[in-house]
Amino acid sequence: GYYDGDYILYNRFAESIAIHTTKIIGGFDIYFTANAKKFKIIDKNRLNILWLYSHPMAYELDYLNNFDVVAVASPYYLEYLKGKISTKLYLMEEAAQYKIESKENKEFDIVHIGNYKNYRKLILMAMDKFKVRIIGIGWPNIKNLTVVPLEAADIYSKTKIVLDTHHNDMKQLGFMGTRAFEATVCGAVCFTDCLNYAGLLKDAVVFVDESNIISTIEQFLKDKALLAMYAEQAKTLGNKLLMSTRVDDFVNFLTALT
Repeated sequence: GYYDGDYILYNRFAESIAIHTTKIIGGFDIYFTANAKKFKIIDKNRLNILWLYSHPMAYELDYLNNFDVVAVASPYYLEYLKGKISTKLYLMEEAAQYKIESKENKEFDIVHIGNYKNYRKLILMAMDKFKVRIIGIGWPNIKNLTVVPLEAADIYSKTKIVLDTHHNDMKQLGFMGTRAFEATVCGAVCFTDCLNYAGLLKDAVVFVDESNIISTIEQFLKDKALLAMYAEQAKTLGNKLLMSTRVDDFVNFLTALT
């Protein structure tokens, strides 16, 4: 089932990079792990890589130094780490696995795909004021539903606004979740609380908090030109938001290390 996206992201990337490893000149053994908090390096002859894409405050700096490469999903946090750890750093944001062309006639005004969590207050606020299509588990008075990633992409292509929220450490340190990439590449406008984000999506998402989420949703639902402007911005990013591009760029980076 499709819950919050992140837990299947590593498998998507691992499968993709396995297909691409023939591009690496000379070749070497790679151990790639994602968001592993207690991983023990057992072979220093391998290239040990950590992809840190969420919950950054769970990682001690000494632990990050165990790896040969730490790929970080936040430009903001990458700058913070420079000079604090000795390992090689690489910026690797999250990405969308699937792209479905945006539908001209939208079926849904507002959608959120994800389980209920205690940091979903903005979504609850929106639900009190608007009709929000919720797909997930644990939401009050809503039937539990799940979808697989390709189904989620299809829903996003039919949606005007997708709501997204983050844990506090991700918000503060600029870690944008997978959902924003998946929604944006399929033509929806993502409303996010990740206020310190400064990556690929910075001009293609709408930053909101408790003080303005209701008025901002109202503004976008009334103004078709505003929705179209953000959709056009997303189009300029194109394949930069896709996992296939992320893998190609990372393999080029690894090749340069050999």
